[in-house]
Amino acid sequence: ITDLLGPYREYVPYASALTFFLAFKTLSFFLYLAVLAIAFLLIKIMMMGGILIRKKERVEVERVTLS
Repeated sequence: ITDLLGPYREYVPYASALTFFLAFKTLSFFLYLAVLAIAFLLIKIMMMGGILIRKKERVEVERVTLS
């Protein structure tokens, strides 16, 4: 196949690396979505079970500014 590419055969490693990278990103995107959904469900289950609670807190901040 490199004979068919002629002067472009030096780009074959770069093209194959880019293709592998894009294929891996496509597969990992669905894995990312699955992990995100599982984490969301686990947090909801833990909140319903009372393991996690939601509470609001006020935080006091001291700042130094120029006068």
